[in-house]
Amino acid sequence: MVDSGLAHEDPEIARYDAKLGRSRLLLSGYSISDDGDELDLYVTIFENNEELTAIPDRDVLRQAEGCIRFLEAATGEKLSNIRSDTSVYPLVRYLETRFDEIEKIRITVVTNLRAKSRSYKARPINEKVVQLEVMDFQRFFNHTIDGRPREEIEVNFKDSFGVGLPIVWVPGEVDDYDYALCVFPGEVLRSLYERHGSHILEANVRSFLSATGKTNSGILRTLLYSPERFMAYNNGIVLLADEVRVGREEDGTVSLLYAKGLQIVNGGQTTASLYFGKRKNPQMDLSKVRLAAKIVIPKRSDEASEEVLIGDISRYSNTQNQVRTSDFSSNHPIHVKLEKVASDTYCPDGIGKWFYERSAGSYRVFIEREGRTKAGITALKRTIPTQRKITKTDIAKYMCAWEGKPDLVSLGGQKNFAVFMNLVDEKRISLLEDFDKEKFKKVAAISIAYKSVHKRILKSFKAFQANITAYTFSAMVGEYGAKLNLEKIWQNQAVSDEFVTQALIWAREVNDALVSSSNGRMLSEWSKKSECREALSTLKLSTIQVDEIIELKV
Repeated sequence: MVDSGLAHEDPEIARYDAKLGRSRLLLSGYSISDDGDELDLYVTIFENNEELTAIPDRDVLRQAEGCIRFLEAATGEKLSNIRSDTSVYPLVRYLETRFDEIEKIRITVVTNLRAKSRSYKARPINEKVVQLEVMDFQRFFNHTIDGRPREEIEVNFKDSFGVGLPIVWVPGEVDDYDYALCVFPGEVLRSLYERHGSHILEANVRSFLSATGKTNSGILRTLLYSPERFMAYNNGIVLLADEVRVGREEDGTVSLLYAKGLQIVNGGQTTASLYFGKRKNPQMDLSKVRLAAKIVIPKRSDEASEEVLIGDISRYSNTQNQVRTSDFSSNHPIHVKLEKVASDTYCPDGIGKWFYERSAGSYRVFIEREGRTKAGITALKRTIPTQRKITKTDIAKYMCAWEGKPDLVSLGGQKNFAVFMNLVDEKRISLLEDFDKEKFKKVAAISIAYKSVHKRILKSFKAFQANITAYTFSAMVGEYGAKLNLEKIWQNQAVSDEFVTQALIWAREVNDALVSSSNGRMLSEWSKKSECREALSTLKLSTIQVDEIIELKV
């Protein structure tokens, strides 16, 4: 869900199933947005069936109700006596102290069954609206097949806003896309962001930098003091859509009635400024605001060509806030180089390989295209299994942890990636300079070590596993990095049990240091601060406490 833009970064697994009076309280996990104003709660329904099975709406709602009851109990201070070693303890404390700061709450039922409905009527809880959604097997499948989050967004402008949008349709100018020129009312764009949030913003572009930048502060001033001049002052927005429908109004004018797969590739700042500006300034009058919009409708030929087109549209249409080339990641030279070197490098057995996923979904496309038959696909997956796949956000995570920047890793996949790309452009990631096969083997070995540590920490800690992993791995590298035998890890394609056992010992020490330095703050928030990294930089890991650490040349 995170990869598809359907969930906040690094959701916490937090299982809770308890009775409170006659009510059953349920929770499987949660995630909180960076600024703390959005909360997602997850509850699961899993059945170990051989075939895809339908689930009645009543069963989905029953599970969602359990999650609602948990939220009501936590915000009503009915769980104040919950034990501190319970995985939901940090969330309960957060809800007790900071519930008023939360603007948007969503409960998602995650299931491997097929649901009849995907969303349900919102529920009011303590004067806040709680949205109810379902992430079922069909929805997962759609994302796996297409690899892009924009498939989720369908808008019927007539039904939703009572009016179609004025449009000039330009069909068939070139072979690979159609386009249209349109006028968006400000309230329509604000409502789209309210409903879909960052899902509607193109994932490779920074969506909303801050209201203090020259561009955004100018937008806000116009919205507040000259809304009728917004269209004259603003450059407009650029959108992608997989499918649109147009029609004629009673007066004969052509209007946009429907769009599927809608995605904003330029205008994220404008869109977010409309939403947040109105939220923070209720007196803002958006009824006078209009925006020029260009809608591009790619004609599907092959995925690779389409992704190049989308990347180029994003790159060339974004000039408003000095967006760097590194924000449009797939075609950056370092990712092209990583992909090529990975495909040319064999594992020690002379058969297996690693796969660098330069663009979302390319691993699946490669397996299906090259495997061709079911037997061929199975054989290819043995040669290049998913555990030997590295994504762009993976490489950013591993390299930042290796460079002693666990606070950046803790920002989450997309934000860490953006900072990582800046470091790459500034030539501050030495392992990626003059990149070749030998350096790729080191990167792969680092990924093996990192994932092995994280897997053990997942089993041993109830919450904040991602943050503990980042800080533990960085501490290990800081103290023993020069002695870490990456060549041996590459040769074995694994780390030893002793290595993981020692990492767990150090993880407990790191966790204690994180807790003691946080002064009661939620670890997921505290770990993102440079102050946290500085506080833990003085931590001295205990001496090696197991008999043998094969990978360490001690």
